[in-house]
Amino acid sequence: MAAGKYQVRSISLPSRSHPTSVRTEQELTSLKSWGSSSSGSSSNEVCSLLAGLEEAYKCADELVSMQSACEIKRRAIDSWFDGSVKLLDVCSSSRETMLMAKGHVQDIQSAMRRRSKGDSSIQKTISGYLSFRKQMTKSATKMIALLKQMNHASATTSSLDDDSSRLIKVLRDVTEVTVSVFESLLTFLAAPSCAAKTSNKWSMVSRLMMTKRAAVRDDKAVNEFACVDAVMFKSGSSQVSPFLASAQVVLERLEALEVAIRGIDDRLGSMFMCLVTLRVSLLNRMSTFQTQVPMH
Repeated sequence: MAAGKYQVRSISLPSRSHPTSVRTEQELTSLKSWGSSSSGSSSNEVCSLLAGLEEAYKCADELVSMQSACEIKRRAIDSWFDGSVKLLDVCSSSRETMLMAKGHVQDIQSAMRRRSKGDSSIQKTISGYLSFRKQMTKSATKMIALLKQMNHASATTSSLDDDSSRLIKVLRDVTEVTVSVFESLLTFLAAPSCAAKTSNKWSMVSRLMMTKRAAVRDDKAVNEFACVDAVMFKSGSSQVSPFLASAQVVLERLEALEVAIRGIDDRLGSMFMCLVTLRVSLLNRMSTFQTQVPMH
């Protein structure tokens, strides 16, 4: 009799014809298509991808809030929660990287202004930035490897077999797109600096990242980090090259990079909140799965 005291409940998606359901599928399809054709080589592209991802999460959150009770596969939902923790870690780590990058850029700007007044300490500041860029590339590459493992794990999970599993499918699709967008972000961040290109230590990074979308071919390169490298560093060294660009050009590139960093950081902040909001919404719905039924 004790076993009959509880009724197991869960959630189901509205029919595919429901506007929110259709909008969710459209957002995901659009992001998949855009992500496959976008190089992710500029901050504008990265920000646009993150903005689209935010909309997909808002749609998914709306779907969760609309669900009625029915049977659900709790294990699959738990698996999504595990994956979402990793996505939160990547998002948080990327925001920390943006914060540090902003600090280094501002330090160089200040050092260059001091140099115009006779201060010669700029070399130390730039060397610190270059060391940070190498570490940034290394960290981003590690996170890309983590995301690829998540994709592999998702692809090897059991297939969905009924309508009651459609929410899980949406969550998996959202995760798949999130991984893809985060990979584009990290590829943007991991564009090797000019000083790192000739180092054997970075051969693995070069194989992963030195594609058309990350390579610095000339001053028209659209990756703002790479643009700064191109005008600040001699190839294969950490020395400032006064022959590559004037101080004014360097300052302009630094300003553009600072704007790019600020834009990405803002989007990552919104994305972090979207991840947290969806987790909270699911937790709230799951709290109603097991409801006590009065004994008769």
